[in-house]
Amino acid sequence: MIEEHGTFEMHDPIAVFSFIEPDAFKFVNGEITVKPDGSTEFIEKRDGKKRIATGINPQAYRKGLVNRIYGNLA
Repeated sequence: MIEEHGTFEMHDPIAVFSFIEPDAFKFVNGEITVKPDGSTEFIEKRDGKKRIATGINPQAYRKGLVNRIYGNLA
């Protein structure tokens, strides 16, 4: 991402953390469809082309990102 755009804006620190420490997350693969009313639906499929995070290890988040930004809080 940095190579493509030259920067990495930190709009969502958890999204940034998912790139830094992907093992701190539980991800599932699936497909996303957009319905005619504009809502979206995610259907879990082992061979799906989209991947979403469904969980995060809070201790890993605190140690891995919060402490990097604010210093050792734990």
